[in-house]
Amino acid sequence: MKVWIPKLAGHDFSEAENYGVLCILFEDYESPFNIDSLSSRIKHKFTTASPKDYFIPVGPPIMNMLVMKHWPFPV
Repeated sequence: MKVWIPKLAGHDFSEAENYGVLCILFEDYESPFNIDSLSSRIKHKFTTASPKDYFIPVGPPIMNMLVMKHWPFPV
């Protein structure tokens, strides 16, 4: 199982490792304003996602919205 996190945003996610491998989608320096690039990269990274994975919404709201838009499983 994996725990998908858009950005670390200065938070400690060590306890989330109890639920799976942490998968950080973007580096903290990356801008949330290049939506096409973010969408493309999210879709590519989600090729390894599973229905048992978790998502922690943290960081810029647009990144969280894009993650949910491209989440490959019903919620």
